Amino acid sequence: MSDSRNATKRGFLRGGKEKRRPNVCLLIRPLQALLLLGCPVLAQVTIKNPDHLAVPEQRVQIVFRTTCRVVAKEFQLPKKEVTFPLLLILGDPNERYTSDEEHQAYTVYLYRWNEVQFAASAMRLAVQHSVTPSRRDRLVTEILKRSNKIDAISIKSLKRQR
Repeated sequence: MSDSRNATKRGFLRGGKEKRRPNVCLLIRPLQALLLLGCPVLAQVTIKNPDHLAVPEQRVQIVFRTTCRVVAKEFQLPKKEVTFPLLLILGDPNERYTSDEEHQAYTVYLYRWNEVQFAASAMRLAVQHSVTPSRRDRLVTEILKRSNKIDAISIKSLKRQR
């Protein structure tokens, strides 16, 4: 192959000036991190870490988004029904999760980062969140309706059956 052909293949313009091509890989990683951590639509977990404990912030976001997708698929729901903002609070010795459906506030409290505990808590909250208010009301009505049909059994009658 001639030198002029090689020069053209290597990205040289006529006149000997090299054509600059951006390295796409170098641009994608920071862009992914920026979108993941800076965009509220994609980065749905806010982390409060007053003791500056070690926490892989990108991993937190990935585990949470994956949790929402898996729950949506499992229950055959649109992803938007299982998508919600989550607050992760690190450094709390009383590990738990809470939900306030009225204010759409969901929180996971962990003493330190624990991926399994976080995924389990996020999954429970995603399942709980997927029950819409109308579905919840319909279920409660059905539960009470069925419960009212069941006759109360007295303790005395149970003792006599022994």
